[in-house]
Amino acid sequence: MTALVTVVNEDLNILNEGSSTHPRHSTTHPHDFAHGQQKSSSHSFHPKAKTKVTVALIKSIAATKYEENFEGITYLDLCKGKYKIVDTEQQAKILLHSHITKGNLFANYPMTIPQQYYASEDQARTAGAIYEYRR
Repeated sequence: MTALVTVVNEDLNILNEGSSTHPRHSTTHPHDFAHGQQKSSSHSFHPKAKTKVTVALIKSIAATKYEENFEGITYLDLCKGKYKIVDTEQQAKILLHSHITKGNLFANYPMTIPQQYYASEDQARTAGAIYEYRR
């Protein structure tokens, strides 16, 4: 019984000190820190301020890529290379999905892998015809 009480008291002391029982992380609650004190981990409590990708920007990227080689933008274009505007593939996929559902971008038919998106419906139809001809 005393061994159990000792273990419980040790656990309570750990919790009161503001540290976690997880071996890699200290506490994850921002209110446990003094005002202005930063957590020493690579993670922060406040995510980076999101930069809004405007309709004009996404359409200009799609139009520029189309003018260069008659192809649309893909999620890979938005997270790597010349047209990089996001950090991860997941962010790029979410960005493209949100713009296509709002009607700002258009997908071609037949579908390409990875899916290509265009600034206008005419560009999407033309690219689809070119893709179909090449197949």
